[in-house]
Amino acid sequence: MRDNWKHCLSLILKEEGGNDDDPRDPGGRTSRGVTQERWNQYRKEGHSDRPSDVWKAPQKDIEAIYKKYYWDPQKCDDLPSGMDLMHFNTTVNSGPGRSVKELQRAVRVPADGKFGPQTLDACINCTSVPAVIEDLAHQRRNFYKSLKTFKTFGRGWLARTDRIEKEALKMTKLKPIVEAEK
Repeated sequence: MRDNWKHCLSLILKEEGGNDDDPRDPGGRTSRGVTQERWNQYRKEGHSDRPSDVWKAPQKDIEAIYKKYYWDPQKCDDLPSGMDLMHFNTTVNSGPGRSVKELQRAVRVPADGKFGPQTLDACINCTSVPAVIEDLAHQRRNFYKSLKTFKTFGRGWLARTDRIEKEALKMTKLKPIVEAEK
């Protein structure tokens, strides 16, 4: 599709903010949306020279984590503009299994949590990307409302969903790179 990686990353980083260690948040200690647990995994995979505290993680490593664990494995580069942002946001927020199932429900394929050729084909050939984006946002809102931490964090989660949905819908109006270059 189009190379939306940097734009989508900038939106997610803005949403994730800085450092956080709220005891009410099951994600625990995080920096720019990356948990200490994910940071520890990244360090074990060839980056042991980095600081042990995620709060001191270099920005280039935070971005590499998003690309390696959340963008690339979820085939975001292959998704239509806007759908890539919604899927990326859900993957970051709730993990790949839930994210794929929500995407599969939105494009009307069996929700098995595995991003295979059938899912990708349904995404690429869907009749309305905006309708898929709206469905994904609806699923996000319902999921958040089902969580026991909704009273504490729900208002922020819903606002984030609204902002990401609005941006994703704007992205659907972008012309494909090939057409834009003509």
